[in-house]
Amino acid sequence: FTALGDVTNTSARLTAVAGAGEILVDAETYATVLDLYPGAERRELDLKGKQSAVEAYVIPLSVVTSA
Repeated sequence: FTALGDVTNTSARLTAVAGAGEILVDAETYATVLDLYPGAERRELDLKGKQSAVEAYVIPLSVVTSA
C-alpha cells in the first residue's frame, strides 16, 4: 500500500530532524501517549513544506526501550 498526505510528510520531516536516540512526535500523537511518557521536551520546529512551526515532543529512545 502507499501512504500519502500531510501526516505522512510531517512524520518524515520529524524523523529527518530527530537527533540520535530521539523520537519526535507531533502534538496529536503525544496526546495519545502522554500517560506513558510524561514530561517530554516540547519543541517548535520549522519543517520543510509547513507554513507555520510544528509543535513536537521529544521522547528519548532510552525511555521507550525501558518501558
